[in-house]
Amino acid sequence: GGGPVGGGGAPPAAIGRSPSEARLGRVELAEHKVREILSKQASVCEDLRRSVAAELERPIASCAAVGPEAAAIAEEWRVVLSESLCGGDANEAEDILHQAEDSGLPVGGTMAYEIVKRLRHEEDLEGLWQCLASALEEADRLAVAFWREEAESLGVVVPPEVAEALVALREEESARLERMEDERDIALAASEMHAAGDIEGLRTLIVDTMAKGLDPSAASAPLADLQ
Repeated sequence: GGGPVGGGGAPPAAIGRSPSEARLGRVELAEHKVREILSKQASVCEDLRRSVAAELERPIASCAAVGPEAAAIAEEWRVVLSESLCGGDANEAEDILHQAEDSGLPVGGTMAYEIVKRLRHEEDLEGLWQCLASALEEADRLAVAFWREEAESLGVVVPPEVAEALVALREEESARLERMEDERDIALAASEMHAAGDIEGLRTLIVDTMAKGLDPSAASAPLADLQ
């Protein structure tokens, strides 16, 4: 399976990469997919904020018809609400709508409350996608797993690339632990060979270490000391 980007296999950019680079490439692909969703989600929120502002045009106009003082108060509430919406806090915006209505702005006859309620939900989703994108950017396996589960618990469809990224991160973690164990074994073997004056053994260890793609300095330094 797989989405339109990358197909079912590794992305083309992975050709010629080391296994570690290919794994991280899968994580980058997942981040790209999530950021695409995040961008669309941000647009949804912006559209809803504009809709709230549009809903207030009629009550503001009706206040302006009452007189300059009512018009000034209505305009003041419009500015306060606009600042709240720009700040990305639908909860605060709803509180301001209630306060404005209590002060005389006829908000109740509009769809403002309903739109703000939906905005609150959409802002929560935007925050979720942002957290997942950041976790992927940082290649934080535990955070990626947490935010993926959080999304799925809310019934949100998570792109399959995220699951593939989790597999890649687990593989990378295992490979990193394996490298650490190999390096520790090499250092121990090199130390024993150095103590025994085993030059040939150290030379063989260097070749084997380089064949594994590991740093041979743990063996080359003792060899240089014996030569």
